Order: sequence, then structure tokens, then C-alpha cells
Amino acid sequence: MENNTSSQVPEENEILGATVTWIYLSIRTLQGLVAVTGNLITLLVVYKYEELWESSTSRLVASLALADLFGGVGPFCALARNIKIFSTKTTMLNIICILNIFVNLVASIGNAYNILLITIDRYIYLTRPLKYFSIVTRDRVMVAILIGWTCVLSESIFLLAIGSNINAKVTCIMSATISKPGMVCLTLKLVITTFFIIAPMYGRIFYTAYKLNKTEPDFCHYPSESQNEQLEKVQERRMIMTVGLVLGTYIICYLPTTTYNAIVTMVYTPPFPFAILLGNRILRVVYKMQCLLNPFIYGWKNYKFRKAYQRLLCRKTQVVPNNLS
Repeated sequence: MENNTSSQVPEENEILGATVTWIYLSIRTLQGLVAVTGNLITLLVVYKYEELWESSTSRLVASLALADLFGGVGPFCALARNIKIFSTKTTMLNIICILNIFVNLVASIGNAYNILLITIDRYIYLTRPLKYFSIVTRDRVMVAILIGWTCVLSESIFLLAIGSNINAKVTCIMSATISKPGMVCLTLKLVITTFFIIAPMYGRIFYTAYKLNKTEPDFCHYPSESQNEQLEKVQERRMIMTVGLVLGTYIICYLPTTTYNAIVTMVYTPPFPFAILLGNRILRVVYKMQCLLNPFIYGWKNYKFRKAYQRLLCRKTQVVPNNLS
């Protein structure tokens, strides 16, 4: 029987209290709205405008935006789980919980994979500039994206399939849903991929770009062809900064939450105490910042994306190119 008051809300919300729960849900829902809107716009401009769709790097950015879109859906699953019409039905709660964990897994693994692809793309561009367009073709990029998403979805489903029994009436956090070996392996994979593969590669990219572009271009002393070359260097430098900012926000937002979940999985069993649940809620809010920040980073640091956003959202506004932006 589920007709008493305490059975109408998940047990973890009873531990946290109504005030903390609804403040948390309000922040998460706002994050979800911004993340879904921003990443849908990013996907739309890449597929709508030829100058972006023809670029291999832009296709990789679109793939990253798709992973962030999954992350933006997560808050709505958390909100649905706390709506009374769903919270009184254990089966519905379990389904929503599984969906919530699944989209978070796809976002975590998908972000790591797509940031790795973008870093490899920039690495080849700087270290093999003459062979870049023969190595990184649009067809190869699409194959890499398809293979990557097949692996991301398969791994996410596998981690859920080998997970512990889900009891959404008690809790619905990743550390209680995925098995201990699975959670530890996921954390180790993300940490190793980020710090031992992506970060060193990006360090090489940044160092190479620094050597090639030590000074800002002086357009008064260059002929037109040299100006074009200098503009390409400026744009490349800004793309490198874009990749660096995306990687930095990923490290700050995703890895602490994943590491925290792995530690909780090894030490605690549900129902979790107040401090553990509160820490999880705070890190979840930080965790979702990556999904909503990336579209702003693209528009801030990349002129082509900024121009495409303006064309889509402000159709009557004529965008005047700014070579140094």
C-alpha cells in the first residue's frame, strides 16, 4: 500500500527536506532550459549554414552539442520524478530514474569522447598542416562520430544493465544505480582519458600555436595575402582557446561529480545520509554547467558560430565582420 504521506515522495527528498529539494529542482530546471535551448540552436546552425556544415571541426562541435543536449534533458527527468502523479507509482519512478541515469551517462561519456575527437582534429591541423585536409576528411569525421556514438550508447546501456537493483523510492543517484566495479571503471576511464590523453595533447597544441603566433598581426605592414594568413592564425588561435575552455569546463564540472559518485559507491549504501545527498545535489548543479556553458563559449570565441547565431536569432540584423573577433 502506498497511501501514506511518506510514500508519496522519494526517501532521499524526505532526508533533504522540501525546501532544499525544490530549490535544487528550480536551479536544475533553469539549467536544463538554457542547455537544451543553447545546444539545439548550435545543432541547428551547423546543419543550416553551409559554411559550418562543410567544416569538419564544426561537425565535431555539433556532436559535442548533442552530448550536451542529453545532459540538458537530465534535469527534466529529476523534475518529473518529484511530480506527485509520478512519485506515487514505483514502476514509473524506476523508469524515470533509469532514463535520468542513462542521459547523464551519455552526457559524461559523450563529452569525453567528443572533446577527444576535437583535440585530435586540432592536433593534426597544427602538427600536419599540409596533410590536414587529406587526413581529416568530412567522410572520415562522420565515420568517427558514428563509431563514437555507437560506443557511447553501448557503454551507457551496458553500465545500466550490470547495475544494482534500482529502487527509485529510496534514491536515484548514479552511485546507487550503477554497480561498484562499473562506477569505478567509468571514473578511471574518464580521468585517464582526460589527464593522460586529452590534456597532454592539448598542451602540445597550445605550445605549437604559441610558437607560431607569438605576436598579434600588424595589418598596416602586410600585403593582402599576408593579411589573410595572419587572419587565419588569429582564428586558429581563437579555436584553440575555445577547445581549451571547453576542456577546462569539462574538468571542473564533470570529473569532480564522477569521482564523488565513485567514492560514494565504494563507501556507502542507500539510503544515504543528509551530507552525502547534499554534496551530490551541489555537484549535480556544477555538473550541468558544462552543458549550458559550451554554446556561449562557441559564440564568444568563434566568429563563424557567433555570426551563425546572429543570423538565426536576429534575421534583420546585418552582421559586420570583425577580423579580430
